[in-house]
Amino acid sequence: MAVEDSNTIDNKPTGGKSTKKNFFVISITFILIFTSYNAVTNLQSSINTDENVGLYSLAIIAGCSIFSCLFLTNPIIFLAG
Repeated sequence: MAVEDSNTIDNKPTGGKSTKKNFFVISITFILIFTSYNAVTNLQSSINTDENVGLYSLAIIAGCSIFSCLFLTNPIIFLAG
């Protein structure tokens, strides 16, 4: 009798419908979260008009996002595996 190793990974597709359903749910969730985040940041920038604090905070957030996407992606993927 052959003993199967419990650490092996099957590379077989599990099913088309469940994969499509999971992708659809993740996509809709991302759209909803990103839309609400964008609305809150725009509201925050319009409320904090004293000395353009809201505008500067949006610019800093956008700049940090661009920096992290360009320069921190590979090191984080390397560290996380």
